[in-house]
Amino acid sequence: MLILDLQAITDLQSQLADWPAAVRALQEIADCDGAIEDAAINLALQAGLEPNTSDRWLEGLAKRYRAQLCTRIATQQPLSDHDLRPLLAASEESGCPELLRLPVALWVRSLGIERFCDPLAEKLQ
Repeated sequence: MLILDLQAITDLQSQLADWPAAVRALQEIADCDGAIEDAAINLALQAGLEPNTSDRWLEGLAKRYRAQLCTRIATQQPLSDHDLRPLLAASEESGCPELLRLPVALWVRSLGIERFCDPLAEKLQ
């Protein structure tokens, strides 16, 4: 399970203060004791989605937007593991619900952007 400690949540709140939905998602993550996947399920319910399972639901959600995210990410400068803003910007055009963009970005970052996008690159070859 992907967990953020209080210091990481606080750092992200400062970094993403100009992204209201990200700040809201961070509050939900804090309310879930740092558990990103639990927070994502709560946020999905708030966004009107009906998650069918809590096991690996966030991973499935991220994969649903893989093509759009990776295509957009490929046109950007190299991404930093510490700055989520480019990944959040890429998710704006993906169709991912606004409240879920940060949990998806955190999941992608935890996996690694290259590793996340690799399956798509293999299909294009």
